[in-house]
Amino acid sequence: MTAIIFYLASMGAILSVAMAIPVLIAFGLQEFDTGIKMFIHVAAWGFLSIGVLLSIIGRNRALSRLGAFYLCLVTWTLFPAIIAIAIMDLLSVSYIEALFEVLSAFTTNGASIIGNPDVVPKSVISFLAVLQWLGGLATLITVSIVLAPSGIGGLREELHNTFGKSLVASPARLHEFCLKLLQIFTTLTAFCFSALLLAGVAPFDGFILSMTALSSGGILPGKDSIESTLGLTGMVIIAIFLLIGATSIYWHKMVVLWRKEYLVRHRESYYFIVLWIILAMTFSSVIYSASGSSSNSTHIDALSEGLFNSASLISTSGLQSRQGVFPLLPPILVLALLFFGGCGFSTSGGLKLYRIGGMLSQSLYELNRLIFPNIIRPTHFGSHIYDLKLMKAMWSFFASAVVVIFLGAVLLAACDLNFQAAFTASIANFTTAGPAYGPEWSIGSTQGWPEYFEMSIAAQLVLIFLMLAGRLELIALLALLNFSYWNRR
Repeated sequence: MTAIIFYLASMGAILSVAMAIPVLIAFGLQEFDTGIKMFIHVAAWGFLSIGVLLSIIGRNRALSRLGAFYLCLVTWTLFPAIIAIAIMDLLSVSYIEALFEVLSAFTTNGASIIGNPDVVPKSVISFLAVLQWLGGLATLITVSIVLAPSGIGGLREELHNTFGKSLVASPARLHEFCLKLLQIFTTLTAFCFSALLLAGVAPFDGFILSMTALSSGGILPGKDSIESTLGLTGMVIIAIFLLIGATSIYWHKMVVLWRKEYLVRHRESYYFIVLWIILAMTFSSVIYSASGSSSNSTHIDALSEGLFNSASLISTSGLQSRQGVFPLLPPILVLALLFFGGCGFSTSGGLKLYRIGGMLSQSLYELNRLIFPNIIRPTHFGSHIYDLKLMKAMWSFFASAVVVIFLGAVLLAACDLNFQAAFTASIANFTTAGPAYGPEWSIGSTQGWPEYFEMSIAAQLVLIFLMLAGRLELIALLALLNFSYWNRR
């Protein structure tokens, strides 16, 4: 218990330090009332966290496996519940609406109950953007030290399958790992921000969108479209960093250290990049056709938009260069790509291409066995080793995800959404791609689709559960909530 309290207090202190940025932005933009309110909340978090740290300093801080699971559950529920009080005060909304906004940011979902961001203080937008960025970092840490080492949902990196267990057992190694990840995340964000500034993007817009890109999130600096905010070069830059955020951190390490023997065997990220290129060409084609022009500038515009929208879709960011781009493709294709998601060990949501590859490999083997009963089953897919236990975990996650998405759609339909809108919202929020749902999908239908801020409290509660279930890999959430099982371990 001491270890759990220590790490919770540490994260609270880090959160307080990070939130000093929005406070400074508030005073810099002369949003004094908002800045004072924000400072009071941030100072209270910092005072409480540092006080707890000082009270238990020097005690044993080694985490058990069970402790790591409990820490994961408390982190993803307690912090949003506390931060929602600040958002309720800053935006003058109900607690459930504030909790929806906070969890959407922290899970990098990007859905928002803010109808018009232009009427909200920019410091509040930056507050949510920093929270989203921290949520992306927390996602990588959660997957690396809790979910993957336990083999939950079949998400396991074979080259590092004991890495997370050793981190939990050693506080020094755990601190070093988290610090390095923080440094890398900060450096990449700074590169993205600098590139956007060089491309002529406004500093505030560049700050918000660089936070969004690395976390595969969906928070925007204002109501203007991405196309008008970023320009052609800016969209390509964000597309590149969306891809970085949606690919495996271990693949990044292989590339930087140039471990050729591992790079040759690692396939997931390469399939992901090929999918991005194919989808970018598809988007560019349909956007060009819809524009009805043959000028060279239109070709370049369509290509830039295609690169951005394809990266946004498969990274489960859910942002569109302008309203109505995703509906240019068949809805079933868009929803399927969101459901598949990005790569394992990334900030993206969805099923992950790693699991798709494993399930396809096993399915093809079972089909071949109908013709050749004595065929020897391959045990490798790229650098990953597949066994029956891993396959069961993958199919269990797949089945659970389908059931939860369907139940979420049914519950949303009961909250006065038509079923197509409910199904789209359910998939979008489960895969942490909240902005992919929108009223532009309802063109031509008899019943319009409500915005998130127009939905009932009951619908927002359903979406909150979907966000949390999608980010915590669902199976992990069910396991974490099964206290009777853990108490017998």
